[in-house]
Parts: sequence; structure tokens; C-alpha cells
Amino acid sequence: MDKHMSLQEALNKFLSGNFDVILDQDVIKAIPPTIINLIETEKKQLAERLIDQLIVGLGRQNKDVRLNCGRGLTETATLLTKNKRWAILDKVCPSLVTIQQGRIGDGLPDEVRAAAGKAIEASQSKGGVIPSPSPQEIQEEKKDTLTIREEQIFHLAQSGNIDGAKRQLFDLVVSCAQRNDFKNAERLRDRIYEID
Repeated sequence: MDKHMSLQEALNKFLSGNFDVILDQDVIKAIPPTIINLIETEKKQLAERLIDQLIVGLGRQNKDVRLNCGRGLTETATLLTKNKRWAILDKVCPSLVTIQQGRIGDGLPDEVRAAAGKAIEASQSKGGVIPSPSPQEIQEEKKDTLTIREEQIFHLAQSGNIDGAKRQLFDLVVSCAQRNDFKNAERLRDRIYEID
């Protein structure tokens, strides 16, 4: 990690949509234990925002960002299992299934997919059954991820970072267009004017 950037600064940047910080191995290694610590200190909402960002990162174009988010999410799931945090683990499981089945971009390495599989098995063994997501659930998960990302961008704009918000919204428009999701691409393109 850059000597001039603390973990707190890196996490704040990550939460505001800067996925470049996740490329730092010290940051990605610190996120899973930080999430557990936040949950244990009654800061569950912040922990869930970090988890949501890891899930959003699975859809980024940068292969290394996807890889690190996949690793961060599977390590978080492993720690959730060890700490018996089943409710939060159940929320993460649809993304773990997506990782395990290799439906993330060009896929993730076997060790990440295997770790996702172990976390899913652990969740199932505590009594919950996690079916494979239906096509409709996959589409809803994408919408939820898109909605989360959109909310984060507008929060960034409200905090005064107009240029950063416009740049991130443009990236999101391009990402939607590349996935042939033209309806959302057009809708988001129109929202750029709202930020202006």
C-alpha cells in the first residue's frame, strides 16, 4: 500500500467507486478482516456496503479488478463461515454461485472458484439450501448491482465530485452497451445530464 494512503483512505475511495485501489494487494487482503471487524462492532451497514462494492467489482472491465474482487469476496465468505454469520453469507451466495460457475467476465482462476464452492457448501451445511440462480434471478442480480452502482455515482456527485461522477457514469454506460444492455445504457446516458 502507498505509504501516503492509509487503509481508511483506500476503503473510502473504494466505497466511492474508485476500483483502482483494489489493485493494491495490501488493500484487498485487508478488506475481508475489516468486514468481519465492522460486523462485530455493530457497523453491519458499512460492512455490507464493502461487500456490495466487491460484488460490483466483479462486473468491471479490468480483469485484475474482477480477480481481486473475486478473491476478496471469497475470502470474506470464508471468514463469514468461520464466524457463523449465516445471514450475510446467504446474501453473498448468489454471487459466489456466479463465481463458482465461471460466469464472471472471462472467468476467474480455479482456486477462486474452488473457494467460492467451499463457502457455498459451508452455507448449505448449516441448514440453508442454495439453488442455482434462475435466469430471472441472474437478471435481477445484475439490476441490483447496477442500481447500487448508480446510487453510489449519484452519492459521489452530491458530495461535490461532479467530474468523477460523470466519468464513472460514462464508464457504466459503456459497460452496459458492451453487455448489449442498451435500455440501461440509454437511460444512464440521459442521467449524465442530471449530474451536470
